[in-house]
Amino acid sequence: MIISTGSLSAVLSKLLSKRPKNPALVIDLELAALEKLVLIGWTLPRLEISGVIINGINCPFECTRVHREDVLRDQGHRNAGFVMVADVGDTLYKTTEVNLHIDYATGETAGRQIALSDFDPDHIDRVRQESQREHYSDPILKSFLFGHASHARPHLDFAESFVDGGLVVSGWAQDVHSAQLYLTDANRRILKPIAPDAFESRPDVSETLAHDRISFSSHIHGFASFVDLPVTPDSVIPLAQYGSSACFGFETTVVRGASMEEKIVSTLGILGKNGLPEESTLDRIEKAAARTATSAGEPKSVTIFRDHGGSRISNIVPFYGDDFFLIDHIQMQANSPEEMEWVFVCDDPRIASSMHQTLTARRELLRRRTTLVVNESNLGFGRACNVGVQHARGEYLLLTNSDIYIPDYSPILAGIEHLKMHSDAGICGFSLCFEDNTVQHDGMIFETHPTFRDRWVCTHPGKGTPVRWSDSRIEIVEMPAVSGALLLLRRETVVDEDVFSNDFIVGDYEDADLCLRLFARGLKSCLVRGGRMYHLERQSFVDLGSATGRHALSYMNCRILNRKWGESLSTRFAVAE
Repeated sequence: MIISTGSLSAVLSKLLSKRPKNPALVIDLELAALEKLVLIGWTLPRLEISGVIINGINCPFECTRVHREDVLRDQGHRNAGFVMVADVGDTLYKTTEVNLHIDYATGETAGRQIALSDFDPDHIDRVRQESQREHYSDPILKSFLFGHASHARPHLDFAESFVDGGLVVSGWAQDVHSAQLYLTDANRRILKPIAPDAFESRPDVSETLAHDRISFSSHIHGFASFVDLPVTPDSVIPLAQYGSSACFGFETTVVRGASMEEKIVSTLGILGKNGLPEESTLDRIEKAAARTATSAGEPKSVTIFRDHGGSRISNIVPFYGDDFFLIDHIQMQANSPEEMEWVFVCDDPRIASSMHQTLTARRELLRRRTTLVVNESNLGFGRACNVGVQHARGEYLLLTNSDIYIPDYSPILAGIEHLKMHSDAGICGFSLCFEDNTVQHDGMIFETHPTFRDRWVCTHPGKGTPVRWSDSRIEIVEMPAVSGALLLLRRETVVDEDVFSNDFIVGDYEDADLCLRLFARGLKSCLVRGGRMYHLERQSFVDLGSATGRHALSYMNCRILNRKWGESLSTRFAVAE
């Protein structure tokens, strides 16, 4: 078959007309990794890229022009290729596609929808083959694509979810003081710096490094840190940057499941091994914990027993960690005033079913109106009390720790009578004993203390000493503050506000804050002294957290109290030199 020159030209012209003429932008490969978006493609040589907008956000970028033989062969353009790296932050953490908009110096624009690949070694290998090391200025991205530093891989001993995206990690990196540490997720999208909050000598790591003939300058390889992430991933990978290169560790599963209180205490215990954590560390933890508490769901309530009497007094009892003392409270109803209702607040979903079963199984023992309120998540003592108040009906509010035991309610009735007769009395606390009949609470005072960096703290005078008050005679005295373990006030005193401030983390110092708020309004804190009531302090959750962690948690709340009231406490209680 013979085709004329004219016919051949017509066929070629027809074929070429079906191909796009000088397409403005072609993306051949993408890679979202380490808070960068790598784009490999080509555009017209005359078009200089001046701006990159990804999902509506103007992103800083670097762009290197490269020669592409395939583009020269197919399109006739020299130096049309490019390797672009845009800084996208954590915006692409769980994104599957992006809207890319390119601005050119000529005023022209181009846009594309780009599907993002999940982490895939084969895909990364293609990106590596289509680009070169010198196309990347970021040392971490360069090491990710083309090889690791000549250092030992960093290692995480554990990673535990904190709250609302926070993460506490502990592990080691060779000569950790010389490294900049980061965390990334299994999909390698995020890249968050680790600022170690604590360092640790690890001779065991030094021994391993020496065995592998890796040099090191000291035994300080261990670290622990709190990292505030946008969300908590299922697993994380540590990486350590040494100068112009970096090395990646192995994937570690994130441990979840503990309550907010356990997580905070555990975190503070880890970060406070060598003393109280740094103020900046506590700032980050406080911010994350407060953010989580405010995002908690609505509590659910069920009334287990209704009587036909009044509810002039609402006894609000939060439970957390263990419901061991619930049966004692059921038995105490028999001796309680007839006009008292009981509102049990479960601040720990893990014991909700047990509490419900205990109450329903012993329904015949209930003598007063009884309501069970279940929080969706752990909120802490103060917030749990506030939830209970929302479900209470009484004119007087009695806030009771779960490990309080009251054999005789005469002091409670004396407190109610005092509040009724004295309009300047804002709140009543009560003298309390340990089980060995020594003093647990006989009022609280404010003083500065060196162990809390000379901040104002609340202390219990006489705690642990023999009881000196009378079992049969009750006296009522004014105190600077009284304990929230057993607290009585009129509902009208806090009708337009929460009983306890939500500023405090989990629980501690919210009772002192309440007393100071009332004092600022001209209302007194009163101690009802006498009788024999017991506080088995913290026995309802004896196994929850280290002493170091609880000490640091108490200090965190002490900081909050001092931010709010430090100046006024100094004016009111400072001793003249």
